[in-house]
Amino acid sequence: MRRRRPRLGLRGRLAAAIAAVLLVTVGATFVVIYRGTGSEVRAEIERELRGAIADFSSRGLPAVASSPQATATAARRYLATQPFHASSRLLFASVSGAGIVTNEPELLGLVRTPDEPTAVERTVELREAQALRAAPIGFSTVDVRDVGALRLLTRQVKLGSRVVATVGVGESLDPVARAQRGVARTFALAGTVTLLVALLLAYLIAARISGPLRRMARIATRVDGGDLSPRIAADGPRDEVRVLAEAFDHMLDRLEAAFAHQRAFLADTSHELRTPLTIIRGQLEVLARQDRVETEDVRRVERLVRAEVERMERLVDDLMVLAHADEPAFLYPRQVDLVPYVAELVDAFRALGDRRIECGGIPDGYL
Repeated sequence: MRRRRPRLGLRGRLAAAIAAVLLVTVGATFVVIYRGTGSEVRAEIERELRGAIADFSSRGLPAVASSPQATATAARRYLATQPFHASSRLLFASVSGAGIVTNEPELLGLVRTPDEPTAVERTVELREAQALRAAPIGFSTVDVRDVGALRLLTRQVKLGSRVVATVGVGESLDPVARAQRGVARTFALAGTVTLLVALLLAYLIAARISGPLRRMARIATRVDGGDLSPRIAADGPRDEVRVLAEAFDHMLDRLEAAFAHQRAFLADTSHELRTPLTIIRGQLEVLARQDRVETEDVRRVERLVRAEVERMERLVDDLMVLAHADEPAFLYPRQVDLVPYVAELVDAFRALGDRRIECGGIPDGYL
């Protein structure tokens, strides 16, 4: 037999819902800031690359027409002041007729690395060097094994209508990754603390909100046991919970009044039914105490008993009518002959005891 999992109460569900909303919000904020930080750092790198390639083109290459060898020599002198390492920029110039000059010949496959690479490593190095050499004009990203992702900007340098060289500047995108890792660590720490605090506050808020509802549940349990006296009597701002609590109290007031009316109705009905029964029993006892019962006495008692029985029948009929009081066609007008109605009332009052009852002339008509 499978055990049913315990269900969360209202406080738990409210706290979980608030925490879920907060978690989604923090997650969305993290994604936006994570990507925004990466884009901002990348944009800063690209601005620096534009400045570096402009400086390389203006200072590292001759401003007037010269031979390819002179252009390459000028580029080498400029590159000698820009050594390459993991945190600096890669610069190279492909001079038409003089080959490629760079501050890092190993990346471009111009020289072998000091350690003898394996065939697989050499193949990878040649593939990376070819990717750097064949980079399209403009921005591109090339993955280099020892450097990581390299953001590359290439541009053609022209003198007149002739392309004298294609220059390129590359910079590692490691600052982007470092910035994004920093954002991730910050959000992981701050998000965890924020989520824990939010869970605590959400539970407290949920407990405050669900307090009147829990009181309603306890009072409903007491009402189910037959006690109609307790009330919620919610205080505080007139919000939806207070409106619900007041409606619940009003419902209990109406229920208590309805039960009181029911008890009064039952008492009145018992009294009304007891009266004709008392009359019938009294008349029968009077008749039974007589030694010689006259025919006239029997007829008189018969008339009284018949009248009281009819009266009880009317009471029963009235009760049946009240049982259908909630139906749409409960009340409908009906004419009653005034003379027999009043005469019947008078006879009923006379039968209650030895008393004098006078009734004036009854006009003909209907009620």
